[in-house]
Amino acid sequence: MGFVVILFFYTVPTWLAYALRVPHAGWIAAFNIILGWTIIGWLVALSWALWEAVWVPDIQATATDRKTPDQPG
Repeated sequence: MGFVVILFFYTVPTWLAYALRVPHAGWIAAFNIILGWTIIGWLVALSWALWEAVWVPDIQATATDRKTPDQPG
């Protein structure tokens, strides 16, 4: 049980990177796996994941919501 908890906390930067849709999530995961065992490496991976976070809205505009150049307003 303790190993699972440690593994979860070890991979938090990776999970955050994928959950926040970070463009370089794969690189963050690789960095976290290779250097995450050091405290500095884990903190760098965590800050990198949070720094590059991109919030993508869940609702996308439909074709009727878009304005064409000939529509006023």
